[in-house]
Amino acid sequence: MGEGVLKHYAPYLPISAATPALSIGEGDTPLVRSRRIGDELGVGALYFKLEGCNPTGSFKDRGMVVAVAKAMEDGATTLLCASTGNTSAAAAAYGAVAGMEPWCWCLRATSPRASSPRPSPTARASWPSPVPSMPPSPSAHLAEREPIAWSTP
Repeated sequence: MGEGVLKHYAPYLPISAATPALSIGEGDTPLVRSRRIGDELGVGALYFKLEGCNPTGSFKDRGMVVAVAKAMEDGATTLLCASTGNTSAAAAAYGAVAGMEPWCWCLRATSPRASSPRPSPTARASWPSPVPSMPPSPSAHLAEREPIAWSTP
């Protein structure tokens, strides 16, 4: 496990000595050299970043650690996000580690053929609280102030 995004990229981030040093092992994901695509594109050495190696399996961990650390710095106790999956998994994981109460709204699938907007079971395991499911149009839903359909992961 590496040093984490906050420490590694500190000179480039909007953080200060007052920003909590939060990390659950995000960042420092491996690079894997392409065996064919680089040559096919005439690029030579082409590498892919394996962001699935982050704690919740997504690159979203990189930004969420910054957002949650800044929220902690400001004294926040609750974290809220609306997502189709990966952002909510990262918010729930980092919010829980930070001692916050994470609330994650996941959109329901927009058509019967759409895949489930839920993240993998591994990511869901990081959710410490119920996850509300919102209809396909969150802005209309919020404007109408209809009840939210709650579901647990």
